[in-house]
Amino acid sequence: MPVEHIPWSLEEEARALVRGDIGIAPTPDDLWTRGKCGLKVVQTLARGRPVVASAVGVQREQVVHGCTGFLAPDDTGFVE
Repeated sequence: MPVEHIPWSLEEEARALVRGDIGIAPTPDDLWTRGKCGLKVVQTLARGRPVVASAVGVQREQVVHGCTGFLAPDDTGFVE
């Protein structure tokens, strides 16, 4: 699958979110990330795009699996 890396900048953020077909939010399962707000998921869903996210922390509540996106339990889940 071709992937285009776009370095983040405030000026390009909104355009980059619109250009993408899906959002991908891989997150390790640790204390730090379990306390994060899931902004990448919120931004992706707000643009009407589905998201594939790690089933970690608040992302489990933000993504309705099979409806607004998919929750991946591990790296294999992201590939599937």
